[in-house]
Amino acid sequence: MVRGDLTFWVEVFGKAIEFDERVTKYVDSTGLGGILRCGYRKLDRALIKGLIERCRPETNTFHLPFGEVTVTLQDVNVLWGLPIEGDALLGIETSYDVKEHKLLVKTLLGIKTKKEHSKKKYPNLLKINTILDYRVENPVSPQATDTECQQRARCICLILASKTF
Repeated sequence: MVRGDLTFWVEVFGKAIEFDERVTKYVDSTGLGGILRCGYRKLDRALIKGLIERCRPETNTFHLPFGEVTVTLQDVNVLWGLPIEGDALLGIETSYDVKEHKLLVKTLLGIKTKKEHSKKKYPNLLKINTILDYRVENPVSPQATDTECQQRARCICLILASKTF
């Protein structure tokens, strides 16, 4: 099911990356599996400029020569493979000190953070390249536990969200 010229990971890494089936089942359970398998197209700047010129934000429509069009949830479902039914992904903003943040990253993502992994000005932020280097680009070992597969899936979901939206 490829919807583009290149897969998402070829665009991100410059090479194709195959993921372990044990990891992709967790990514699929989040509803982001469609993006994982979705193709990636280069931006058509002229098309985007034309759509911006025809956009009417007050009505969330585009005025085209053949009439008005609106992007619907069904369009999102068809184009991205994202589920449109069920609970929305919402979070609670919580403040952590640096020590709590490092423990949370270690527990949820399986990454032991170092000073060079975050920005000096914002020590609680984790650079996305750290996740790419540590967890995504390296294959899962055949002896990986279920917890390690879940951590890898969380990393992949973070990459998908950061590079897609």
